[in-house]
Amino acid sequence: MKILIQTLFFLSICLAAGAQSDCSVKKAYAFYTVTTPGMAMMDENGNTISPPPTISRFIYLEWTGGEDPKVENVFYDEKQY
Repeated sequence: MKILIQTLFFLSICLAAGAQSDCSVKKAYAFYTVTTPGMAMMDENGNTISPPPTISRFIYLEWTGGEDPKVENVFYDEKQY
C-alpha cells in the first residue's frame, strides 16, 4: 500500500510538471523615436532655452507558448522602468 501511494504521488508530480506551457522569447526588438518641440523658448534676458527632446521607447517581443510573457522590469541605462 505504501509503494502504491508513493508511486501515485510521484506520478502526479510528473504530470503536473508537464502540464505547464513553456513561454520563451524567440526574438526581441527595441526601437526609439526622438521628438524635439518646434519653438525654442526665451527667458527674460533674451537667452534661448532649448526645449528638451522627448524620447519614446518601444519594445516588441516574439514568443512561443500559450500564455503571454509577464514583463516585470525593463532596465535601460541602469534605470528600471
